[in-house]
Amino acid sequence: MTGLIRSLWSLMERLVPRASSSLLMLLLAWRTSPEIVGLYVWGVLAYTFVGSLTDATMRQLVVSALRSDKGVELIRAYRRLVVVLGPLVLLLFFLVLWLVSGPDHKSAVLTLLPLALGPAFMAVNIFNIGRLQGQHEWRALATGQLVASLAAMTVGVPLVLLLTNPSGAAIGTVLGELVMMLWCWNATRRLEPYTPVKIRSRRLLREYRSMAAYSGLAWGQGQTDRVFVGAVAGGHTLGVLSLGISLARALGDAVAASSANLLRAELASADTAERAAVGRAVLRRGMFLAAATAFLTAAVAKWILSPILGEEWSPALEIVPILSLCVIPSVLSWSAAIYHVDAATGKKALIGPIASIFIALPVATLSFWSLPALAVGVVLREFTLVTVAYFALGPTAPWRSLGQAVLLTSGLFVVVLVVSVAG
Repeated sequence: MTGLIRSLWSLMERLVPRASSSLLMLLLAWRTSPEIVGLYVWGVLAYTFVGSLTDATMRQLVVSALRSDKGVELIRAYRRLVVVLGPLVLLLFFLVLWLVSGPDHKSAVLTLLPLALGPAFMAVNIFNIGRLQGQHEWRALATGQLVASLAAMTVGVPLVLLLTNPSGAAIGTVLGELVMMLWCWNATRRLEPYTPVKIRSRRLLREYRSMAAYSGLAWGQGQTDRVFVGAVAGGHTLGVLSLGISLARALGDAVAASSANLLRAELASADTAERAAVGRAVLRRGMFLAAATAFLTAAVAKWILSPILGEEWSPALEIVPILSLCVIPSVLSWSAAIYHVDAATGKKALIGPIASIFIALPVATLSFWSLPALAVGVVLREFTLVTVAYFALGPTAPWRSLGQAVLLTSGLFVVVLVVSVAG
């Protein structure tokens, strides 16, 4: 029961910000056009790319890094660097986007500028995130995310509705990170003081580099289709595809991220003899939660959102049930990095994302045929990533969990086909 409770709190910690982000994009789609949404997506792609190389990477290592004095030094150096470079990189990207945008859209690019502050807030918060995760304070993290997301929506939703441009979504996103930073700082004040062990941690910097490459490539394998579609097919198609992806994966990606967070903490505290069983249990709970969210997402898209959004958004809603199936293999692919860190095989972890990026390019070309075909290709690509990652891990990989994922996804895909034909 304790494991289930931790899973639910960890899920809430990852679910709330994604739900908030998806709501803001949904309202932006309702009040604007696919072209404006596509422009906002370019900003989000840059924002998440920077996050993949910084926050997402450091979260993989922060719990173990806090155990040594060298690890604490690494975290402090990381914070100083990212606070400056993160915003600078985003500002340079927005400048390029402004230069290449048409006259009608240049003002909309300027509304993305608040996003540049996000990486700085996340970098400052990483120390407290690590302390809370390391002590299994999932309830505190989940509550903080709820408060942060409510603050983001309280400000972002009215701005999106009133201004009908991306500024509300951008401000809401950054405000959420700021509130979460303040919440975690306050939550750690009640924790027991700790003293890092004075040992050498020669692997940490090397592992950070390996996992940053892995995280960046993982971002590429997940976003190459949108980058390619946006560059070739234009902002309209990018906006339609991105709304479908946002709706389909908001709940499921939260499950995948929470499972990875929980797996990292559970493996760190498990005995050697119990680690395999503990890992399988965490992944099994994650996959069944992902299946439940896929079903819920498809139902919402079909019976609630279809009557609300205009006809121009119907292609986006059509692919939601298929794309929502991605979240089941995503639970395994997000967690594969944890196993690589645990086995000190960070370099091998790069094989999966590299292979998946090469597959992503031809998969993206399916958008010229139909968006549903692209959606099926994305699901198959997710399973390819998991399979390659597990081959790199070897016999220590949770192969039984992969088999369960294939069976579960296949069954749900049959249900999607039957409902689609009947509807």
